[in-house]
Amino acid sequence: MKFIGNCKPLCIGSLPYTDPKIAWQRILDNFPEMPFWPQLPKRSYLENMYLQFSEHMPGRKIDMDNQRFYIDIQQDLQPEMERFYNSYMSNDIDYFKISRDYCEGLYAGLELFDQDEDKFADAEFIKGQLTGPISFGLQVTDEAKKPILYDEMLHDILVKNLQRKAQWQERMLGKINQNIILSIDEPYLSSVGSGILNLDRNQVIEDLETIFQSLNCVRATHCCGNTDWSLLMATSAEILLFDAYNYTKNVALFAQDLEEFLARGGCLGWGIVPSIGADLDNVTMEILVTRLEDGIKLLESKGLDRDQILQQSMITPACGLGNLSQAQAETAMKLTRSISEFMREKDGLK
Repeated sequence: MKFIGNCKPLCIGSLPYTDPKIAWQRILDNFPEMPFWPQLPKRSYLENMYLQFSEHMPGRKIDMDNQRFYIDIQQDLQPEMERFYNSYMSNDIDYFKISRDYCEGLYAGLELFDQDEDKFADAEFIKGQLTGPISFGLQVTDEAKKPILYDEMLHDILVKNLQRKAQWQERMLGKINQNIILSIDEPYLSSVGSGILNLDRNQVIEDLETIFQSLNCVRATHCCGNTDWSLLMATSAEILLFDAYNYTKNVALFAQDLEEFLARGGCLGWGIVPSIGADLDNVTMEILVTRLEDGIKLLESKGLDRDQILQQSMITPACGLGNLSQAQAETAMKLTRSISEFMREKDGLK
């Protein structure tokens, strides 16, 4: 099914609530067409975006007091690795489930649906998210603080672990709605080309594709910084979520890639609502609409068609809202929805 955005609102994933019921109430108020399960990092360190998807990694050690976890490669990993690979090769998706303590928002959404399906009556899609393999591999280290991305064995394990967790998530979200968007979030791809990190372009694409090609849903990817945007558009991602508040000019440099991305049905997620409190406190809907229109005009100046851009776009916050106050997060969600409604009404989008 070809995905059509029509400037509808979508959110990235994290929210600042500790009560998942309140989080879901806000989600369904602001994103009824495309609700998402909320990551709640302020509820527990277990919902940190890296620890959240780390279960079943052989050698994992968690220090809750200091809010740190790492992979201990000094211990004998053979028994854990045998269980891991046996489960992976036998397609035991349930082995790779994300436990409730790590994603309370997902389980709360499933329970809410069981209690009252009508709350999801307007949902055209439901969205999930997953920390991507590059960011995970760069931020999670061994006990000597070496990123596990650079360990051949752990690199293979982390990609396979995330692949199965994506499949498990797809299965669980399918209980609510068969139309699913799953986003791979890669904040640390902003380091590509910085000279700081040695990342092979083909390996990055291969890692992302290992996950994407195992899914049946609409595939999205998100980077909240600047990156080599052609790299992400070279994957099979159908939605590209980017920080349009800060980086539209950078994305526009890849006009030919954008043209090809849109031609194959790709959708742009314009993160026009800032997710940093200081920025959010100093903007209005009018300011953000002007900024969005300037971005669209910039793409038009590169030869892209306005109608196609609008039809194949969504309106989102620039990044997750988990670090904001609850009041700021609610402002960001309302702004996202209001800008979406304004654009859809002005341009006659359904």
